[in-house]
Amino acid sequence: MLFDKIKNWFHNVPDGYKRYSGKYHNGYAVYLYREEEGERIFHGPFSFEVMGGMGSSYEIKGQFEDNRKVGVWTFSHSSKTAGSTMEVTFERGHCTGSFYYTERKMNMSGNAIPTDVSFVMDDGRVQGEINAVLDGRVFKGQCNDNGMPDGVWVLQHNDNEKRPQRDYEEWEDGHLLKSYLKSGDNGSVKETEPHLRQLINMVLDNDCLRILNFVPRGSFGPFAHIPCHKSKKEEA
Repeated sequence: MLFDKIKNWFHNVPDGYKRYSGKYHNGYAVYLYREEEGERIFHGPFSFEVMGGMGSSYEIKGQFEDNRKVGVWTFSHSSKTAGSTMEVTFERGHCTGSFYYTERKMNMSGNAIPTDVSFVMDDGRVQGEINAVLDGRVFKGQCNDNGMPDGVWVLQHNDNEKRPQRDYEEWEDGHLLKSYLKSGDNGSVKETEPHLRQLINMVLDNDCLRILNFVPRGSFGPFAHIPCHKSKKEEA
């Protein structure tokens, strides 16, 4: 259990602070705090554990500074068929710095299917390179300083006959220019509907944000969702 792992963390409680160990948001937490005008101000190390269904569990560890998340926070999930770890860097409660998410799910054959996503954020906006493996498929893309998709995005995968394919999307400051599929050894090109941004956002919105919201305290501003401008078809 969590408390067995961290029993030595909170022995030295600074003057003016108290230690809490007990129920918190449907789970159990250990943290340090001080009281100001009847409000608890979290300050120092924080650990949280909650049990889910089907034998799953979540553990969260990080640091508060005057009620705001700071430094690297680690979010871990484990179950009989899946496991994941997410690391988010905070500055005064805002997602600023490195981000990493890794997940392994077992398929029907008992093989682990990997999903890994890494990038850098500035105040919750994705900036620079995005490197990912999405259900075993290799992805590369990038966002500009405004957090908008930019440049060429590529997803590598195989068709049903194990022949290599690549999905491409060409972006310019959040405007989609082209979306197409290159397949086979001859590199034949076929126009396609865009979906790569949606794939990344699905991981961020459905998996990562859900885990982050187990401990909403001390988080401010946006979290990683990658926006875009409407296409000409949508504007028409």
